[in-house]
Amino acid sequence: IQNDRNLGLGRASNQGIEATHAPCVLLLNNDTVVNGESLDRLIDWMAATPDAGAAGGTLLNGDGSFQAACGRFPTLAEEFLIATRLGEMFWEGYPSHRTVDGVRKVDWLSSACLLLRRTALTQVGLLDEQYFIYGDETDLQYRLNHGGWSVYYLPQATTIHFGGRSLDRWRRRR
Repeated sequence: IQNDRNLGLGRASNQGIEATHAPCVLLLNNDTVVNGESLDRLIDWMAATPDAGAAGGTLLNGDGSFQAACGRFPTLAEEFLIATRLGEMFWEGYPSHRTVDGVRKVDWLSSACLLLRRTALTQVGLLDEQYFIYGDETDLQYRLNHGGWSVYYLPQATTIHFGGRSLDRWRRRR
């Protein structure tokens, strides 16, 4: 699919989703390198976990360090802690939770590498195209959660993400 202009991440992702018919859809940024075993882990987890509407793993920076990839749905208090950078005093990558001890349910995962179940998307709808970039994946996973689907973080599924360059992170959050 080639568009003649930038339609925004949500709309372009929806075009790709609508052009496929597989039981799962992988949202994958073009600035990533995925460990091949990670895709197998995500697909196997989705196949074995009927309530999984989405699954994703650990994002790493180019140097191998941890990158924020999942967390709770935002609140005004948490947004304040992010915008002021005070939250970083609590833990690295705030507001993302760093987990290395096993799979767990989370509210949202980054869409840099996110596997989605088609039946869940059929139920709750695709990405909201009013989000040009940023926030679309959180909105989708909020709808998944309220539709009875779970979102799973698999820490051993790793992806290097060279992203975050579209806009300055702090200016964007404010």
